[in-house]
Amino acid sequence: MPVIAIANQKGGVAKTATAFNLAHALLKHKKKVLMVDLDPQGSLTDYAGYEPASLDLTIYPVPHKKISAREAVIPHPEGPDLLPANIDLAAIELELAGALEREFKLADALEDIRYLYDYIVLDCPPTLGLLTINGLIAADQVLIPAATNYSSLRGLKRLYETMRQIQKRPNPNLKILGVLPTLYDSRTLHAREALEIISEQSDSFPVFTPVAHTVRMQESPVAKLPIFDYQRHGKAALAYLELAEEIINGKKS
Repeated sequence: MPVIAIANQKGGVAKTATAFNLAHALLKHKKKVLMVDLDPQGSLTDYAGYEPASLDLTIYPVPHKKISAREAVIPHPEGPDLLPANIDLAAIELELAGALEREFKLADALEDIRYLYDYIVLDCPPTLGLLTINGLIAADQVLIPAATNYSSLRGLKRLYETMRQIQKRPNPNLKILGVLPTLYDSRTLHAREALEIISEQSDSFPVFTPVAHTVRMQESPVAKLPIFDYQRHGKAALAYLELAEEIINGKKS
């Protein structure tokens, strides 16, 4: 029952799109999946077709132990279940600032539902704050989406160091699945060079097949559909389906 954190402190790298499409790709492999939105912006919740501001029950009270994670989950008869978020979650870093073992609140909260799912996919916020640290400590595995442009590469080494620090003490079992290059346009030299840099910086763990930057990838969230339901045979759809297969079976070097 792996918990997979999708994490990168840089925004605009298709992190939420990756969480959403990976969850649905795992579902296509007959896996039971829960998506967990850890971002106060509620983007994953919106992708899933819910208006974040209108939800009464979200993940926000779960780390406070006011309700259980199971009570806040929105079940889906055909898609992944969802533990949603909205702007209320923005207050949690201040509220937990003085709490004992505050970095372990999410891991504790997920214990009672882990056994219900084959995979739990966490969409971490684009920061290295308390919510992301909670996600990385709760996770068994972490996947790093990295946009294939120079500006998104600057923070990769810092992110890798954060992962290694977490592996040393609070979560020694955390496995780095690898890097998923995103927003890739093979027609541009810029993107090809950025992909090469990603491969050079990530020599100690896998780099997955890049996800193509297409108009359909931009349109699918508006339609509230995973990319392979919106454009079944497109390059981006195939990349996410391949990603799910490699996560299930193990990335081949």
